[in-house]
Amino acid sequence: MLIGPLSSRPVPSLLLALILAAPLASAACQQGAETTPPAESKRKRADRPGDSSVDLEALSRELAKSYSALSDGDLEAAAAVFHPDVIWHVRTVTTQEVRGREALAAYFRARRTADSRDVGLARVFAGGDDLLIAQGRFVDHNGSRQRVTGFVAFARVEDGQLVEVTEHLAPAQVDTTDPRLPGDPEFIHDDSDAVRQTMAETLDDAWSSNDWGRIDNMFAPEFAYHNLGAGVEATGLKAYREVFERRAAPFPDMSFEIVNSWSTGDWVILEKRVRGTHTVAFGELAPTMRSIEFMAVDVLRFSDDVIGELWSYYDPLAIETQLRAPAPSAPAQDDDEDDEDDEE
Repeated sequence: MLIGPLSSRPVPSLLLALILAAPLASAACQQGAETTPPAESKRKRADRPGDSSVDLEALSRELAKSYSALSDGDLEAAAAVFHPDVIWHVRTVTTQEVRGREALAAYFRARRTADSRDVGLARVFAGGDDLLIAQGRFVDHNGSRQRVTGFVAFARVEDGQLVEVTEHLAPAQVDTTDPRLPGDPEFIHDDSDAVRQTMAETLDDAWSSNDWGRIDNMFAPEFAYHNLGAGVEATGLKAYREVFERRAAPFPDMSFEIVNSWSTGDWVILEKRVRGTHTVAFGELAPTMRSIEFMAVDVLRFSDDVIGELWSYYDPLAIETQLRAPAPSAPAQDDDEDDEDDEE
């Protein structure tokens, strides 16, 4: 993931992007190099896709229909796709929670601050028999200005209905000149691959311990990195690593905790918690010695058993908000203690 320096300009997040994909910052792979799969991880994973009485592909179309209704401005129709008591979590700088269809439609309405919004899903993954994972983007139009927000939404299925959604947003900090949306979403529901899943998880372990050698041979020569929030595109590990090493310095103890991971076909999705301590200057901001923490999602595509592409999703303002937050005020002294001191 790449984090950028804090400044008065809207680009505080270039370094942040480094954080999420930081595990990817390995040396460029040699064409034809043999990949040695790491030992199988013992961390908790989501159930692998299997037979189910629930038609996940039909539900994926319903999920796509909801986002299409959002694009059309039909907010009630967008909310109607979900269970009447749906719970909707939003992860940006802060975490929000909305309960019920009516509240969800009101939330959609409050969030629609642009003149118009287009929404497109790139793909929907089956993360087991009771979970759909949607990957897509919004494009908000304000006059001649256009701004993109990437997102990954985890939709939990219960009794054939979409009952709970956790949406990770990655809003860009600058306007875009490329407002294109994906076409019809691809539905991906294939067998899981334990080796690929372990490789993806190993990236985070290797970067947390600054052990680049563990991941040298895990990437395709044409590896591509995408981060809408930070406005970063990188082709090739050499270029990506150069950016990472230059931008990661303010948080030398940055670490990644994988909360959940899913594998389906050529794809692995990781939900993670990122932590670090600001001990080195971050742009114009002197070290604050503050600890930061935020949630993030990586979507990885494998090609010929190596990593060919990575998308990182998180809110770039999460770090700046934590670093610039006012210091907590000292607790007020108890009045009873003051009275006792006066008597003495």
